[in-house]
Amino acid sequence: MSSFFSFAGSFVSSAGINIMDTLQGMGYFDRNEISQINASYIPGLKLVFTSEMCSLQSSTTSYNHNEEIGMLYKLKYGEIGARVVCKSCPIAQLTGALRLFSNLSGFKLTSMGVVDVNSHKLKDWNIGFESIAGNASAQIKLGADEYVFLTRHRIHPKFVALAEFHRPFVKPSRMSTFGIGFEWELYSRATLEGMFSNRHPATFAFQYELSKPQCQLRVSGDLYSKRIGLSLAFHPSSVF
Repeated sequence: MSSFFSFAGSFVSSAGINIMDTLQGMGYFDRNEISQINASYIPGLKLVFTSEMCSLQSSTTSYNHNEEIGMLYKLKYGEIGARVVCKSCPIAQLTGALRLFSNLSGFKLTSMGVVDVNSHKLKDWNIGFESIAGNASAQIKLGADEYVFLTRHRIHPKFVALAEFHRPFVKPSRMSTFGIGFEWELYSRATLEGMFSNRHPATFAFQYELSKPQCQLRVSGDLYSKRIGLSLAFHPSSVF
């Protein structure tokens, strides 16, 4: 019996060493999210224009259009932003973030509020905390009626695995939502994203950097509702 446990222990140890060596050879332990964030983080003003169209399933198929205008001002240790959605009941979304990063780890505090423009009432809000270490990060958000848990894991230099979990606590009748997704860098300027959920249709997005890294074009949508969104984000300082 002792020889069996000795063999099993040596086998597990050898397998573990081989796996670690393989991951080391792939550069798994050399990657970190902090360097990726810093490489794409450009302080200053950023403008975002979004147009979205989706079909409404009824006796007569019609289409609904939403237009969004947003601005985000990035600082060294945080960012503040505002976004206005132009539709029948326009809403304004205000965001803020505070970040503190070291070489391999860091954290970020976030906040968001949604205001009905017509009634001037707060419709939704959330506060969040994100922790980043190595090539993975986890974030938890507490909102008005649910909490959300999000994770990111860079398992390859060009591939990120995503997971999210939504748990309502105000209305117990609502079911929890779980989703998994990915971010795949096709090449230096193009990225493909996907998210699959147990309660929502699968969504996909394609992002292309027209002028790396100042100007980005993003196309998103899902097949179920025939929703298509087109977004353009750029830094005015790089254009004017």
